[in-house]
This record gives sequence, C-alpha cells and structure tokens, in this order.
Amino acid sequence: MTTTGEQRPLRASERLAPEVRERMPADFREAVDFHGHLCPGLTIGYRAALIAMERLGVERGTDEELVGIVETDACGVDAFQYLTGCTLGKGNLIYRDYGKQAFTLVRRADGR
Repeated sequence: MTTTGEQRPLRASERLAPEVRERMPADFREAVDFHGHLCPGLTIGYRAALIAMERLGVERGTDEELVGIVETDACGVDAFQYLTGCTLGKGNLIYRDYGKQAFTLVRRADGR
C-alpha cells in the first residue's frame, strides 16, 4: 500500500495464473516484471542468456565485464539485458538492427 491507502499495481508476474507463476524460476519472473508481460520472445531471450552465460561460465555482470550484442529490438532483448546485466546505458549492450533473433555474449577479460 502507498501512504495514501492506494494499493500498488500488480506486477506482470503477479497477473499470471498461480500454476504458471509457481513453475517459473525466480529470475524468469523478474524478467517478466522488467519486460511487462510473459511472451514467447521474452522466453527466447531468457534461454539465450542462460545458455550463453553457462557456456562462458559467468554470472550476471555488475559493470562492464560482459558485452552483449543483440540483432533485434524484440521482446527477447529485455530478458537478455536483465539476465546478463548488459545495458545500452553502460555501453555494453550493442544493438544491430538486422531483424534476427540473434544474441551474442562476450567476456571482456579474454574476448571469449
């Protein structure tokens, strides 16, 4: 509740059916909240980020340890950005408008 007695709006993940929400990993629920809704594109970006981070052996970047390159401006970019910590504002999320669901993650320390 706010100080005026108004209730806060429900987060996107709170609007999902309980049986759906309860089966989702916490970081995916947070990506849904960041993006504003659950959709197939968000799921693609989520999985791309998880796979890339696993293959690189990295966790979410806190500053500029990772660089992300995205080739679309679709929903998946929000999940990729949320999970990897790469953002346009920090200059470590590079957007190339090729209209493809393609995501690249680079570790700056060794260029891998």
